[in-house]
Amino acid sequence: MRGNVVVEDDQIAIIRKQETPPQVDSQLKSKPTAKEAPNAIVKKSLAGRIRGKLQVASSFIEQPHVLIIFLLIVYADIVLESISLSSGGVSNAADDGLHDTILNLQGIELLLQMILFRVRFFSHRGYCFDTILVGTKVFNGHYFDVKPHHLHILSFLRVWRFVHVVQSYIAIEISRHARTKEEKSNVEREKNLAMDEIDTLREA
Repeated sequence: MRGNVVVEDDQIAIIRKQETPPQVDSQLKSKPTAKEAPNAIVKKSLAGRIRGKLQVASSFIEQPHVLIIFLLIVYADIVLESISLSSGGVSNAADDGLHDTILNLQGIELLLQMILFRVRFFSHRGYCFDTILVGTKVFNGHYFDVKPHHLHILSFLRVWRFVHVVQSYIAIEISRHARTKEEKSNVEREKNLAMDEIDTLREA
């Protein structure tokens, strides 16, 4: 074992260093220093803020009026495809540009939901179907060739979004009813407590 060598009265004495117990040593190493502590606090607070903003954004994107906007974009895509197919696939530059814009909006929407919902996004069959369908429409003609009328038929399967909007309204109404019921029960409880106090004062 290593130590300090001290010479006293022509004798050599070896002073052994005290060893730190392994548990205490690991605790000291894991404990942040005075310089690292502020950085750790800043990182935790920053992560908490980001997590909070993501939760707010995910709640906002699930609001019925936002879902209705996305639903209208889907319906606009179906209408434009129907017009294009009814005219024999002949379209002008304005129609093509509008259709491309709608496809890009749908892609942005799905990407945003993918970032916000993460695992829940990929576990939802409707969102997965939309992602595959929109991706096929965007890259159709570049990497593969799918007939437009086949994609148009598949687009009608996106009616699940209308059901999703209805379910959102129903969930909101149920939540409001439960909140009203809870507030009513609290008022009744406070009223009963007040009556008990009045009876106690009368008896006194």
